Formats: sequence, structure tokens, C-alpha cells
Amino acid sequence: MDGIKIDYYDPETSTVHEIKKTNKMELAHEWQVKYYLYVLWKNGIQEPKGLLEYPKLKERKDLELQEKDIEEINRIRQEIDQIISSEKAPVKNKKSICRKCSYHDFCWVDEV
Repeated sequence: MDGIKIDYYDPETSTVHEIKKTNKMELAHEWQVKYYLYVLWKNGIQEPKGLLEYPKLKERKDLELQEKDIEEINRIRQEIDQIISSEKAPVKNKKSICRKCSYHDFCWVDEV
């Protein structure tokens, strides 16, 4: 649905389950789940819920989509649309997290 890949979705409770190995990037994990909830909400799922799970740590975090989250996601999507429609790519800003990012090759393909 709309390019997202949910680990597990329980239709009886409208709950997205996202399973992570580590909590090193917990804020990013939370926003990933919130974005999934946003996509479900945009596609007619009423009040979807999220459950972020860290099995190795035996931790779980319940998440819900708030109005402020919807506003932030809409703002970020506008920024993304501006970048996509721009003639030039934004200036690269290499961070330590870049090495482990799934999109590393997109940003740094022409670097030696």
C-alpha cells in the first residue's frame, strides 16, 4: 500500500507491528511507524495503532497517530516534493549514521 512494507498488521485491532533488533535509532523507528499509521489512515483505516517491538530487549512501545504527527508528516512530504521537483540536489551532509543507512548508495554513489 503506497510503497510501505509493514512487518505485521493485525486487521482485528488495526495495529501495525514493527519489529526492530536494536533501539539505537528509536526516534526514527517511532516516525517510521507513525508514517505507516498515516498511510493507513489516508487509506480509510479508522484510528490505526502502532506497536514498536524490540524482542531482544524485551521492550514494546505503543504508538498512536496524533494531529501534530499528521501536520509534521505533511510538512516533511512538502519538503520532499520540493527536493524532487528541484533542478539541483541538496548539498550532501555526511553524518556518522550515513554508513548504516539504507539509502547510502543514493547519496554517495559518485564519491570515491
